[in-house]
Amino acid sequence: MGAPWTGKMQNECARLYSMEGSSAAVAYTGKTLKAVRGMMDKMGVKCAHTKPRVNLNLNPRKWWAEDVAELFCMVSDGVTYSICSEYFNTTKKAIESVMHNARTNGFAAYPMRGEQ
Repeated sequence: MGAPWTGKMQNECARLYSMEGSSAAVAYTGKTLKAVRGMMDKMGVKCAHTKPRVNLNLNPRKWWAEDVAELFCMVSDGVTYSICSEYFNTTKKAIESVMHNARTNGFAAYPMRGEQ
């Protein structure tokens, strides 16, 4: 176990981490990357090289509430996931995922067409 964190070390590490990135903070402290990231997470400091998460919504929505309702009707009528995947022009895994998501989160997870 390395030396304990001091207030001065935390402040300088936070400055380096947020301005120059994790490698500068690791070099300054002499601690592992895991230790530096852990302390910076605890302090709420964002890394200079962390890309902000932006939802650009580049992919058009594939599943709408109407589609999910139709899928549930098909499955309750005994249609297999494989046939459903052909009908919706997707994979069986995608059908399983939609069914799981709808069962877990309800129709609130899928907006009606025209509501988006």
